[in-house]
Amino acid sequence: MWIDISRRRFVASLGAAAASLGAPTVLRAATGPTVNFGLLRTGFSVLFSSYMVEKRFDLKHGVNLQPTNSYTAVRSYYNDFVAGNFDFALGTWDTFVTRYLAGVPLKLLNNISTAAMVNIVALKGGAGSLEDLVGKTVAAPINSGTFRLTRFIAEDYHKVSFENQVKVQNVPSPATAVTLAMAGTVDAALSWEPNISEAIARDPKLEVIYNLGEDFQKQTNRPLPFFVSAVRADVLTKSNGIAARLAAAVNDCIAGMKANPGEVIKLAAPAMNVDPKGLKIAFESGRLGLSPMAMSDPKAQAVIENACQLLAKHGELKHAIDKGLFAI
Repeated sequence: MWIDISRRRFVASLGAAAASLGAPTVLRAATGPTVNFGLLRTGFSVLFSSYMVEKRFDLKHGVNLQPTNSYTAVRSYYNDFVAGNFDFALGTWDTFVTRYLAGVPLKLLNNISTAAMVNIVALKGGAGSLEDLVGKTVAAPINSGTFRLTRFIAEDYHKVSFENQVKVQNVPSPATAVTLAMAGTVDAALSWEPNISEAIARDPKLEVIYNLGEDFQKQTNRPLPFFVSAVRADVLTKSNGIAARLAAAVNDCIAGMKANPGEVIKLAAPAMNVDPKGLKIAFESGRLGLSPMAMSDPKAQAVIENACQLLAKHGELKHAIDKGLFAI
């Protein structure tokens, strides 16, 4: 659903949060072709949008990422991108892949992070590993692609079935999952950053017992992607070289976030209304898994292609992907 906040108010809030870092660069004159940017006001997306709006890496590369509507509901955000109501989006790789295979004219632009962001947490003294969850209750958003990926990897490499051996309590969001774990009403919770670190900051008795990205890397010697950026295909006709410019802007933003976490935290924490301590833990733990790569890089394409093999193995892809998926 749409939230009752305008783009102007949201950008203003980001500018206010950035005041301690100097005059907001969002006030610079915009140049280059305009690409509409939908703002998702939850989770990791706020870290990215806060830093991009403040630093304007887009203008540096001759393109104007223009914030449009803002959302709190992830489903509405994806649906509006699919409908063409904005041009540029962040999201999970499998969500965009399935939309592409369903005929949505989109292209993946960048790999942004790995699935090191995805974790299972439990209170200390309880379950200590994935195998310990057999016979126990785990809170998880079961309709998410992230839960499906976790289920597949647990079955393939650990013979742990989230269908038959683990009781799963469905929750509407990853934030709700960790809240239930902290309260002790479930044995563990599947969630992802920054929800994990925000919860640990509130209750140090909560600990990570399983990291999806680290496990997949260990089992396959390949990274498992998580967040990527995508653009509507028609955007790439606006100007020659726009894909490369957009990709460079996103890469610069993610690289800047890795190098300057303190700046990101000062900008994002007020916009997210969270304790900066949790975001600090997220960066310092390495669980954000920031890994900027443009999809013009064959290595980035291989990351997605390899991950799609996991979905195909479990019957989650109707068709094989092709190079048309990538903005190159």
